[in-house]
Amino acid sequence: MNEVKDPLIEDAMITKLKSAIAAFVSKDLDQFHAALAPNVGTAHDYLFDHPVKFTGIAEAVKENDRILVPVIGERLNKEEGYSPDIRYTFYFEKNKDGVWKIVSID
Repeated sequence: MNEVKDPLIEDAMITKLKSAIAAFVSKDLDQFHAALAPNVGTAHDYLFDHPVKFTGIAEAVKENDRILVPVIGERLNKEEGYSPDIRYTFYFEKNKDGVWKIVSID
């Protein structure tokens, strides 16, 4: 993934995002969970059933206290009737210590 030049995306967020995506690509559930906020649990494990090649990051959006970071890619299993292009939005929120956490993926 190339360098991200987006004023809304801080380095700490990129580190978390890269860790989550690397875990996703290598199918490492433990690493994936470690990259997400502790209260997320296994809610996003189903994403592992849909392999994706990530190709970039779209422009981030601020929504209240959250920063939404869209990651774009293409599906690796070409299902009939589905576009190969896919976009996952990673929702970042700061915890009480001011640390960015991934709180949801949509």
